[in-house]
Formats: sequence, structure tokens, C-alpha cells
Amino acid sequence: PEKDDLGKILIKELNISGQTLSERSAAVLKHMLHHYSDVSISTIDKFSHRLIRTFSQDLGLSINFEVELDKDVLEQGVLDELMNKVGSDSTLTNALVDLVQSTTEDEKGWNIDDRIKNFIAVLFSEESRFHLDHLSKIELKEFGQLRNKLNKKLSEAKKELRQIGKSAIDSFKKHGLSPSSISGGANGIYSYFSRLEKGDFKGASPTIIGRVENDKWYGGKASTQEKNAIDELIPALTEGFEKAEELIPTVNYHQIIFNHIYGVALLDEMQRILAQLQEEEEVVHIGEFNHMISNVVMTESAPFIYERIGARYHHFLVDEFQDTSILQWFNLLPLIDESLAHDNLCLIVGDAKQSIYRWRDGDVRQFT
Repeated sequence: PEKDDLGKILIKELNISGQTLSERSAAVLKHMLHHYSDVSISTIDKFSHRLIRTFSQDLGLSINFEVELDKDVLEQGVLDELMNKVGSDSTLTNALVDLVQSTTEDEKGWNIDDRIKNFIAVLFSEESRFHLDHLSKIELKEFGQLRNKLNKKLSEAKKELRQIGKSAIDSFKKHGLSPSSISGGANGIYSYFSRLEKGDFKGASPTIIGRVENDKWYGGKASTQEKNAIDELIPALTEGFEKAEELIPTVNYHQIIFNHIYGVALLDEMQRILAQLQEEEEVVHIGEFNHMISNVVMTESAPFIYERIGARYHHFLVDEFQDTSILQWFNLLPLIDESLAHDNLCLIVGDAKQSIYRWRDGDVRQFT
């Protein structure tokens, strides 16, 4: 030990001889080897897998199930099965047809495979699962009814916005006013109403809002006659502007929902297909572990869980805690709570700043 840097430090810190350090090291090594089974080191996924194996009957799983690490394989399986149902299931077919039309209207081509795969990927996210549970209560045909209502609302609101723009531009032209006559010129208030008329429903910039609020309507080169004409139009223009600014966020919000509603509607069907696929193939995606365990662990006592896995853990150290999801933590919580109740040592280790990467749905709030 005297020749080793760590040995030298220990000899100095403990104030012992090299011979004593050698004897103590031998004793520690022997103790570790004879009590090797007292230490368990694994990833949370591996520990979860062990729990699932012991609770497989409670979870309705085959005892021979395999773990699937590659979600791409399952995604393709769900997509293929979804496409196989086209033609036989009218509601599903209509939903897919509308999704194709929506994709085409967005100028993203007619092929919806990638778009559907993006939706399928949501099924493997822990954060999405809670929302998916709510979606399962809504029937596919109800999404169609909702989309029709949204479409009607959107059409009416867009028509009103175009009319606001048209009325303003017609008034400008009637009074011989050009963009240069109005504050901001070609990029100002005139262009704002012009965009509305053409169906471009983009909200006003802070500069334009400031000009309207501060009654700065005149262009730099506006003549006295033009200023008088503008003064006459200000009440109607202000009213139209305020109405448009109120409508635009609602239109854009509804448009986002409208464009994605069938993809969201299909999620519940995709989830059913995924569950059926995993059952038939006797596979479980690694991302499913925590959801499955939470159904059992959160309702059972820690002693019962220990009894089933055949081991009792006295102390816990969770490393890289910033990458531990809320669901993973909740699944460990009964065991950690039991450990703390017996005055054992529990530690979490990690770097809270790295939570920004949201690896495995890590949440910085959980760390803090």
C-alpha cells in the first residue's frame, strides 16, 4: 500500500501502518465476497422488469413474454394493422381519408405514413399516457362531429376576418389612400388589413399595435386632405382592428386542433392495436414497464412487494436522478418509504440542470 497513491492517503488519514491497511483491506474484501448477494446494482428498467416478472400473472401477461427495446418495430406493426382496417371500418376509413386531405391541404403530400408514425410514437411516452386514458372515453365518431363543428366555426371566423380586411382596404381606396398615406407604410397598418383580406391571419406586430393604441395613423408623407380622410375612418378601423385581434388567436388555435384532431382521434384505436399486437406476439415494450407496475405497486404494501421478488432492500441509492421519470419514482416510492420508516439510508444523486434534456421524461421539479 505504501507504493499506491490511495494507500498513502489512507495511511495518513487513518494514522495506521501499511501492514494494518493490508490486513483491513483483506478483511473488507472477504466480507464483501461473503455478503455479495446483499448488494444489488441495476438500472430502474431492469428492476422494473424483475417486478413485472414476479407480478406477470396479476398483470395478465404470459410468463414467456419478451422485452422489446425497439419501438420502431411496434410502430410499423401498428401502422400496418391500421391500414389493413381501411375499407372494413367506415368510421376509421373516414378518419384516415380526412387525415390525408388535411395533410394534402398543408402541402405535405398525400403519404400519411410518417404523420401517423409521429402519432404512434406518442403511445410510448409516459407523459402522454394520462391524456390517452381520457381520450379512450371518446368514440371515434364523436371526433368527426367535433371536427364538423370546428370547421363551421373556422369558416365563419375566417369569413369575418376577410371581411374586416376587405372593408378597410375598400375604405382606403375609396378615399384615395395608399400604403404610404398610412402609418408604417408598406409594412404597417395598411398591409395588416391587406393580409386579412387575402386570408393570412397573422396577428399584428407590437409596432402596429402600438401605433393603433397611440392613435398614430398618419404616414410620414400624408397630405392634409389624406389626414382628414384618415380621421374620418379611424373609428371603423379601430373597431375592425380590435375585433380582428380578438378573433385571430381563436382561429389559429382552432386551426391547430382541426388539423390534428383525426390523428388524435386515431390514438385510441392505435393504442388498442398496440395492446393486441403485444399480446399476440407475447412482447412488452420497455416503455410499458412503469405503467404496468404502477397499477400494482401503488395499491400494494412494500412488504408484499418484497415478498414477491424474494428480496428486501434496506438502503437505496438512485443515481442519475434527473433522468428518473415521475412514474418511475412513484413505483419506487413504496419501497423507499418502507426503508426510511426503518431509519435506513436513502440517497438520490444527479445533476438537476441536466433535467432540461427531459431524458426519459425526467422533470426538474421532481428533483428540487
